[in-house]
Amino acid sequence: LAWTRVARHPNTRSHRCVFGGAVLNGRNRSNVPIFLGCGRLVGLAIYAVSAPRLPVYGGCVGDGLDEIVLRSVAPADVEAIAAYHHRCWLLSFAQLLEPGVVAAMDPTGKVDRFRGWFSDESDLSTIVAYDAGTPVGHVTVEGALVVHLFIDPDHQGRGLGRLLLGRGEDLIRVGGHGSAELHTIVGNRPAITLYESAGWVVTDQLVHNEHDGVRYDEHVLVKRFA
Repeated sequence: LAWTRVARHPNTRSHRCVFGGAVLNGRNRSNVPIFLGCGRLVGLAIYAVSAPRLPVYGGCVGDGLDEIVLRSVAPADVEAIAAYHHRCWLLSFAQLLEPGVVAAMDPTGKVDRFRGWFSDESDLSTIVAYDAGTPVGHVTVEGALVVHLFIDPDHQGRGLGRLLLGRGEDLIRVGGHGSAELHTIVGNRPAITLYESAGWVVTDQLVHNEHDGVRYDEHVLVKRFA
């Protein structure tokens, strides 16, 4: 990766941004700047030359999240992410499905799946939020799709979901897409409320999924970028 310039955007005086020189898993065939910031495209402008991967900031803190660092996922994070992902299902989704279905999920399936997602060969891009070095949330995108957005239940209510959603949208915009899509399990009203407040629209389309031995339906949401 050859860096031609690293410059601080003038509109970041109210935020403290940290650059770590990491790269995301993902593909980027154009030389595009990434403007970083808390919930919007401001911050450090990173220009990459002849790089097959998309450069990403080390993190941005502020807006009440001073202990949070954002950076691209590391393979060592797999088990920690799988653990809080499973807890999200147990605490938030169990009541949306038939009794006992979520409790019977095989959590080892998540580890294997995430190991593939987070590998260097993956076409997915994942940004992780770390609190004191521990993964507490992540967003994963592929093309124009937000594949995953999960926050550790112990860290929900801090604004991490909105922060990571914005980062996922940034990646999709930088990839050249004029709109984005995401899916959320039917009945997940807290998530839908967040997405709608961020400009996403619930369509009348449903998709059917099966993971870790559980079948479920999801709403399709879309967002068009101005």
